[in-house]
Amino acid sequence: MEGLLLAAGAGRRMGVPKALVSDEAGSWLVRGVEILRDGGCARVTVVLGAEAARARSLLGALEVEVAVADD
Repeated sequence: MEGLLLAAGAGRRMGVPKALVSDEAGSWLVRGVEILRDGGCARVTVVLGAEAARARSLLGALEVEVAVADD
């Protein structure tokens, strides 16, 4: 099974790009990837947009494919 995590939004209403949102439990981006893996996704693709370089750094050693939606 494959998972697709859409995290390209600018998050204007949140004040921070969606891929950079975090709370006391950590990064929503990382948590999203982990949830997809725990749900049985052997392959995960993450779509980034706003602040893609910063968001990509949050993924660290997680083995995911990254696609960047420039607009």
